[in-house]
Amino acid sequence: MNNSNQHKLDELSAIFYKQLLPYELAVIKTIFQSQTTDLDSENEAITYAISNGLGPLLKNSSCNISEEKAQSKIQKAYFTTLLKNTHLYSTIEWIRSLLDQNEIKYIFIKGSLLAFTRYEDSALRPMSDIDVLIESGKAIEAYKILKANGARGQDQELSVADNDHHLPSLMHINTMIEVHRTLLPVNAKFNIPLDDLFDHSCIWNKDKIALPGPDVILSAFYVATHLYYTYLRGGLRLSWFYDLKVCSGDLIGFNAEDLFSKAQKYNLLKPLTFAGTIYYCLSGEELPNWPMAEEYHLDKTEIKRVAKSFRAGTQQNTSESYQLIFEQIREARGLKSKFNIATSRLSNKGQLKGFKLINHSALVTYRMFGYLINTALKKLKLK
Repeated sequence: MNNSNQHKLDELSAIFYKQLLPYELAVIKTIFQSQTTDLDSENEAITYAISNGLGPLLKNSSCNISEEKAQSKIQKAYFTTLLKNTHLYSTIEWIRSLLDQNEIKYIFIKGSLLAFTRYEDSALRPMSDIDVLIESGKAIEAYKILKANGARGQDQELSVADNDHHLPSLMHINTMIEVHRTLLPVNAKFNIPLDDLFDHSCIWNKDKIALPGPDVILSAFYVATHLYYTYLRGGLRLSWFYDLKVCSGDLIGFNAEDLFSKAQKYNLLKPLTFAGTIYYCLSGEELPNWPMAEEYHLDKTEIKRVAKSFRAGTQQNTSESYQLIFEQIREARGLKSKFNIATSRLSNKGQLKGFKLINHSALVTYRMFGYLINTALKKLKLK
């Protein structure tokens, strides 16, 4: 890291820390910097940790917790995750058996992969569902196979919209399954080609567990890109940065220049710089050999927004991100695809009709023009 880059990251870290409440800073220093801390406002601190997916990690941390009620909440977070992840893993094995029988290629992504192969204890990584990515052109077939064997899902004829990256959710014994056809929305500016993911897939091993996943580099790049897009939608969780921490060890043996070239190849330097910058703010350390570009460093406003996103502790905001809508329209190939994305957003993916459709369309159109005006004003201020 050169001196100017180091200075910039230190400056952003100072701004980030100023946005945090004392108990938020204590949780971050406990989890990301392994410091021994006293949790002021213990119940608020633990609620903050749990809402950000870090609750179970406090169980074996070095923080000092005096209140019995607070200790009980941490124990409950851990054992709840242990029980749920046990059910999730049995569902993963069920999915594997069915897809293997039908010779459909698949890889697991996000927590479904990391919790069982990179965390010391899978109960330290809360999950809400299983994410499985299916080989090109086979997602609907895989969905129907799982549904025919006991999963509950959409009854009407399945169709895939131009920008949908996964099919409607399935439920199997109270476990949600997301069947993905791509990692991210098809027309997202930042993405990793499906063929490359399967061409470079590998088996992730831990003890007796062996799960198929992307190669370690693309998996880390995906975690970073996913959290960047979720941030744009208005939500962010600290646990995703801990995912980067646990899988970053796989990058130590790689050449930094090679990783930078791969990031350039997939046009991922912007989301990777975002993730690397926030990780530095949280831990005070760089991710090993992590690709970053100075031109994509965050500004003060973005750093403040990140701190507020952690405070909300949600995976995404319910309001639309119009930046993403315009990005998907811009990146889509052909007028038909662009039109389908626009009409899908206006009709809430075809779910609205009559007055509700008119009302929602008017609201979305109003907000889209508002986004355009605000973007134009920001660019004028920069000039």
